[in-house]
Amino acid sequence: MLQDTGTKFGELYPNLEALQNALQDIEMEYGETRSDSLIPLRFLAFLEPQPETQGDVVHLRLTERSEHDPNNPTSRYVAVSYTWGQSEVLEAKLNVLDYKIWTSDTESHAPYCPPSVLHRALQYDIQETKTGRLWIDQECIDQNDTFDRDEHISNMHTIYRQSLCTAVVLFQHLDSTEADLLTDLVSAGKQGNLCDHANQNLQTFDALNDTLEKVLKDSYSTRAWTYQEQCCSTECCYLIPLAATTDTQGKSSNRITAKMTSCLQKLSTCGLHWNEFS
Repeated sequence: MLQDTGTKFGELYPNLEALQNALQDIEMEYGETRSDSLIPLRFLAFLEPQPETQGDVVHLRLTERSEHDPNNPTSRYVAVSYTWGQSEVLEAKLNVLDYKIWTSDTESHAPYCPPSVLHRALQYDIQETKTGRLWIDQECIDQNDTFDRDEHISNMHTIYRQSLCTAVVLFQHLDSTEADLLTDLVSAGKQGNLCDHANQNLQTFDALNDTLEKVLKDSYSTRAWTYQEQCCSTECCYLIPLAATTDTQGKSSNRITAKMTSCLQKLSTCGLHWNEFS
């Protein structure tokens, strides 16, 4: 397996035959590793009570796998889908807090995942889904334990399928005009009048096309495993940074579930959630 964070798909597989050979090799070696069993998971949850510390520090705890009953339908959580190695240029603009994750009564560490990913996913769960539990692979899988890592990889499809929602964390920001265009399109898709909406708004077609291209340029759209996570999820919500202006106040918790056209497969059957920054 190659780390592809800096490699384009065509560089990995220059032609169709190379791709087919690679898929056959993967199927032969890993075809029997997929499991449909439900495994208990670890989650990030608020530490209660919050310790008294200096500064704005949010204390979370990593739950034990024994605390989770995967066969309990009321055991809800939000799975987080994102790309590793993201630039943290948005961290200051989004007013990301300091987080400390406790793995025992005496041991804690800073987040392994990008702090802005944790902050935005937690903000989304507080405002929208209210499960009180996040599943983030870098935090909830013991990356130093081969068995733990392999077991989770074998069940990755069920982890996302069993989640209440998958929060897709994007880093490509939009301005208020672009956000309005995308929101209107999603609303039209939900109401089933996408064609009428397009015909009535031909003057904004170029602007809408530019907005969609901007969203799909996010590194999230270039990774194969993120497509798998989205396909396995029951519901997805896209967390998109929104530049705060005077006419966008109050939109930070806006979320709409909708179906998009086939040309927007990356955004199909999704919701929108805006993370405002100044």
